[in-house]
Amino acid sequence: EQLAESIDDKLAIDVLIDIANEEKVHAGEFLRLLHHLDGNEAGYYAEGAEEVEEEIEKLGQ
Repeated sequence: EQLAESIDDKLAIDVLIDIANEEKVHAGEFLRLLHHLDGNEAGYYAEGAEEVEEEIEKLGQ
């Protein structure tokens, strides 16, 4: 997405944004597979999210 924002070619922008969106879908597929393979995965994600929330609070964002 950052690359798409830095160029002016409409076709390149469209293709790069499409690729970025597909990769987000792939990330979701991968996370779901991990959860299927190890039911404890959700706990790790929640813990990680909480750690980021703590950092956000420290930075006052």
